[in-house]
Amino acid sequence: MPLVNIEVIENVFTPAQKKQLIEKVTDATISIEGEAMRSHTLVKIEEVKDGNWSVGGKIVTASEAPQLQQTKIKAALTVSARINESRSPNGLRLFPYKTRADKQAC
Repeated sequence: MPLVNIEVIENVFTPAQKKQLIEKVTDATISIEGEAMRSHTLVKIEEVKDGNWSVGGKIVTASEAPQLQQTKIKAALTVSARINESRSPNGLRLFPYKTRADKQAC
């Protein structure tokens, strides 16, 4: 039986967001393991006390978590935009496929 353990900073996620995490992680697990495993799939969210979490050697608190999340989202969008706009001198896209699924469809 699969057990997925998710650790988050205390007081960052609302009960509704935790419920959504549990549902989506369960669905992702079932998509691999098969529907018969749903009743045996455990997803556990553990909250780490505020101030006991670090990223890159720097302590991250609950109040800083949303800012850190937005910074990572902006960086990912910037990289994605640069890749999708990349073109070779002859006008062909340097990265013709946006996703692996696109590549497999061709």
